[in-house]
Amino acid sequence: HLIAVNFTVVRFCMVLFAQNSKQADFEINGMTCASCVGTITAVLESMPGVVMASANLLQSTGSVRYKPAVVHVRDLIDRIEDAGFEAKLLAVSLSFLLLL
Repeated sequence: HLIAVNFTVVRFCMVLFAQNSKQADFEINGMTCASCVGTITAVLESMPGVVMASANLLQSTGSVRYKPAVVHVRDLIDRIEDAGFEAKLLAVSLSFLLLL
């Protein structure tokens, strides 16, 4: 179903999330179960500068929203690999949050 939104009533703004945050997308090899997904998410989210992390077991991918002024993408790869997985950077993009 389509939901019509009257933008004259609902104001929105696109805000650069967490002041210059970026999103890094990775190919992650070595995940075999939900516990692996949990491990990757936990080790990444414990890092200073990481806003959010997720992993997808079926697609062998992961995404991290992070503050580049605090943590470098190489640090993210190192943390994934230190946890026992292989990581390859696929893309880095600016990360936006839509506020309604």
